[in-house]
Order: sequence, then C-alpha cells, then structure tokens
Amino acid sequence: MTLLSITKVVPLDPGFLRLTWDDGVTHDVDVTDWLTRHPTLEMLQSPEVFHDVSIVDGEVAWNG
Repeated sequence: MTLLSITKVVPLDPGFLRLTWDDGVTHDVDVTDWLTRHPTLEMLQSPEVFHDVSIVDGEVAWNG
C-alpha cells in the first residue's frame, strides 16, 4: 500500500481545510474538533494564524 502525500492546502473558514493529494483527489476536511481538543493548538483558532498554512514534506504545517 502506498501512502499519499498532500500536494496542496487551501484554508477555508477557520477549522476547515481543502486538501489535495498527489493522486489528484481533493477533500474538504473539518479539523475543528482536533483544534479544540488539543490545548497546544489553541493559537490555530485565530483566523490569521490558521490561514498561514502550507505543505512541508507532504504534510500540513503552520508557520510559527
């Protein structure tokens, strides 16, 4: 089984990401529960921080 890498991320409303994998499939993903369950991710609830997202080595990453 081959693992897919994320090739593109588009931040939507805070808590939602549009992810595209290297096979061309795109899905909108709700990460709000993930953000609220982990206190260390509280900063990502800020729209400015949440929208500063990128792909690093096939994974979603936030600057800072």
